[in-house]
Amino acid sequence: MDTVLTTAEREYLASCRRGCLATIGPDGGPDVVPVSYRLNADGTIDIGGPRMGESRKFRNAAARPRVAFVVDDTVPDGPGAFRPGVGRGLELRGTAEALRGVLRDGDVVLTMGAGNIGAVAQDLKARLAAGAAA
Repeated sequence: MDTVLTTAEREYLASCRRGCLATIGPDGGPDVVPVSYRLNADGTIDIGGPRMGESRKFRNAAARPRVAFVVDDTVPDGPGAFRPGVGRGLELRGTAEALRGVLRDGDVVLTMGAGNIGAVAQDLKARLAAGAAA
C-alpha cells in the first residue's frame, strides 16, 4: 500500500537537507549513513552525490533494495505547538531504486518514492534533461 505524504510532511522534508539512509548490508545487518537528498514535486526522494555508484549504500540498495530513510531535527526557537529543542522527524520505509547513467556527469542516484519507496523514477531522465533535477 502506497503512503501519500501530507502537506505538513512535504513541507518538513523540503525544509531539511540531510537524512539518514538505512540499507541492508551483505551480512544482513543494518548500514546507516547520513546523506543529502532532494524532495521532488511528485513525492519521490533523490539521494545522489559524487561517486555514489562506488558507495556501500548504493551497492547495498542495488542488491537488497529494502531501505528506511529518516529525516529528523529539533523544533526551532519561536512560537509553536512544541517547545524549542524538542525532537521531531519522519521515517519512510520501502524499496529504493539504484539508477546509473541518469545524470549528465554519469553519476548515480538512489530514488525513493514516499511511503512505498520505489518504482518511482519513471520520469527522472526527463526531469534531468529538462534541468528540473540538476
